[in-house]
Amino acid sequence: MRIIQFTDCYFPTINGVCTSISILVHKLAKSGHEVLVVVPQAIGVDKAKVCDNSDFPGSIQETQGRARSGCLTFIRMFSITMPQLKDNRLGLPWPMTAWPKLKAFAPELVHIHTPGTIGFMGLVWAKFHKIPCIFTHHTLFDEYLTYFPLPASLAKLVILAWMRLFWNNSNLVIAPGSKVLSRLQEQKCRTSTLFLPTGVDNNFNEDGDEDAVNSAENGRGEASKDDTLFQRELNLEVKPFLYVGRTAYEKSIDFLIEAYRLFFDNCRNGATALPIGCNIPHFAIVGDGPARVDLEKQVEALGLQDYVHFLGWRKREQLKGYYRSALAFLFASQTETQGLVIMEAELNGLPVIAVKASGVNDAVPPNYNLTVNPADLGQFVKNMEYLAGHPEAAQNLGHTAATFVRNNFSTQAILAKYEEAAQALVSAASTSN
Repeated sequence: MRIIQFTDCYFPTINGVCTSISILVHKLAKSGHEVLVVVPQAIGVDKAKVCDNSDFPGSIQETQGRARSGCLTFIRMFSITMPQLKDNRLGLPWPMTAWPKLKAFAPELVHIHTPGTIGFMGLVWAKFHKIPCIFTHHTLFDEYLTYFPLPASLAKLVILAWMRLFWNNSNLVIAPGSKVLSRLQEQKCRTSTLFLPTGVDNNFNEDGDEDAVNSAENGRGEASKDDTLFQRELNLEVKPFLYVGRTAYEKSIDFLIEAYRLFFDNCRNGATALPIGCNIPHFAIVGDGPARVDLEKQVEALGLQDYVHFLGWRKREQLKGYYRSALAFLFASQTETQGLVIMEAELNGLPVIAVKASGVNDAVPPNYNLTVNPADLGQFVKNMEYLAGHPEAAQNLGHTAATFVRNNFSTQAILAKYEEAAQALVSAASTSN
């Protein structure tokens, strides 16, 4: 199939939506489809060249707009910085030079990932040319009202009306999480829906030529094929707790730091029984974002700067080394549509302690006893204490989680479902024409 993907966010912007889209377009290209991706121009990126996260494990290395294997091309539209989200770009999608390129590509299907200016361009283009259209509802925007310069009640009405424009003018709406699916039904989406998470490549936890672990950025540590990366990079004697992701306010990392403070105090006071001779596990935070400065201040105010480590951004293929050398993965965000980073941690054999929420509930095994109700700080800390005191149990829980992800969230199986749904739309369109 020939598919155009429209998105208002893509690498070098770092977030879960960008990762999800990159996984999809690379997998489609590797499966022999022709894929054209329309994205905003990024600062410092040469328009004549493809800009993608070429460090993505298993990615197709692109130069001059064409993939070395498969067919993956990009068009970058002129963009400006978004006023409310400085890390994101606002594409200006109407230059006349872009339209002939889209027409020359002769797509059979249009896929829109975001309801921004470039997403709207895709919607208009699909309707004008009578091309079947898929829309993926990646983000529950009504849970991010602080980013909209309107009163909350009015912002909700505007968001809902705008989203319905995309839903009801598409031929299929994809929900990457079960909460998104139920929200679509509650808010009267009239278009057919499909529950289809991004999934995780089962090879993400393996070493190989394509996705070998490289050195950490700027000499800030060396990724490893074994499970001692943290111990060597931070000179630790025991595996630490780990968080990976953007250090954004909505990720509730302040909750994780407070949980670690209580855990640390209990260990110091002897209330938590650690294995004989075991030092107190540290807490490592891998990622960057707007909340990092405030989080570092929180850690300093608690006097934990020697035990809580901010490592900054790491390339995605390096993450497996950090997962492998950690004790457990900590997660408290309640705004996820799918728990992609949770699944990646689990696939690498890491048990996850998390707050029950959208995305999280889909990503952990049924009856998983390490998830807690929102604001239940006490139980969250008890789970940390249990895993720290029972390393064998932590390892067994990690194996259980890895098996669950392999069996339920394989990108190969999910891609097959995507191809089946896409081909049905294309076939229906050709029949009606």
